[in-house]
Amino acid sequence: MSRFKGLRNALFAAAGALLMVAAAAPVSAATPPQFQVSIGDNCVRGMARPNASMHLVWKDADGAVKANQVITVTDIGEWVFCARATTLVASGDRLRATIGSTTRTFTVPQLSIRINRETNIKGTGPAGASLKVYCGSHAWEFEPCTNWSTVIVNGKGKWSLGWRFAGGESTIVRWRDAMGDRVDASATAPFVIVTLDKPRFLGVYHRNSTATVQLFEPSFDGLLAVGRAAGAATDGSFVGKLRDPEGRLYATTPGDHMLANIGPNADWFVPDIDATASAATQIVSGECVERGTALSGGFKVQLYRNGRFVDSVAHLWDPGPWEFNWNEDTSFSSEIRPGDKLTVMCEIGDRGDWAQRVIFAQ
Repeated sequence: MSRFKGLRNALFAAAGALLMVAAAAPVSAATPPQFQVSIGDNCVRGMARPNASMHLVWKDADGAVKANQVITVTDIGEWVFCARATTLVASGDRLRATIGSTTRTFTVPQLSIRINRETNIKGTGPAGASLKVYCGSHAWEFEPCTNWSTVIVNGKGKWSLGWRFAGGESTIVRWRDAMGDRVDASATAPFVIVTLDKPRFLGVYHRNSTATVQLFEPSFDGLLAVGRAAGAATDGSFVGKLRDPEGRLYATTPGDHMLANIGPNADWFVPDIDATASAATQIVSGECVERGTALSGGFKVQLYRNGRFVDSVAHLWDPGPWEFNWNEDTSFSSEIRPGDKLTVMCEIGDRGDWAQRVIFAQ
């Protein structure tokens, strides 16, 4: 059994967490400023003359100033500036860095990536450019993924690859130029999580696109509830609530038939999750059952105390009941206390979708 490494915390880590950073070239006193940015990030970084004082001006494509800052380059030639959380790198942004009498201006090229779950990935870039696409991370990765492929952007500024991704898997596309500048764009394959006995659902979809989740009667005859939520501009994450045809909040029930527009196989029956947690023994046990059949795959347990995340444990498991000792799996870095809130999550096959139930430790 292995610790769970994917399904990013908050689902929604910044693109910088996906970067496969290449070793930087040696930096000398004559090195002009270089730029390394990620689309949708609020930080810009790069290399320049060590220990230099650098004046950075960051503007959007229309010339509006995003930042005007003097920063100090480190003694190994690295620099970084992070703006407020809502100021994000976008294609067309212009960065001007000045050190003494040396000034370099860099325009962020058009670059994007979109994962169409179970079918392909595609995006945009400078026409004729050679891009590298990295496999990124898998929800149950045992070792870091190092696979990559080169794609050439066509004359219309588009590219695509036939790679297939399950929900929650992530990847990046990278553009580089002869000056050592680098631009990355990242994406996560769409997925959805429903919460038993509650109307709340969440997940990831395409940026600025609306995810629609519908619940039907098991026979698929009648609509029970529907919810819509827009994917965030930064990472496509969404949170929404389900409502019945009369507009009342609807609590998801085991056996409901879930259908979402996030991918061709986002079509499944909501499982039941039976789980308990004992503060006295530190034993967490449970079972995920779909219409009378025990599920295999993965489960994850997240521990919260006073509204704050404490720790999590996850396993791959064969069909049937599961059980583990919380202290042993967390190396005693945390322990379950009476009244603690735990979110127990069951993966739906190999789709990358999840159902979850909230329980409280006894």
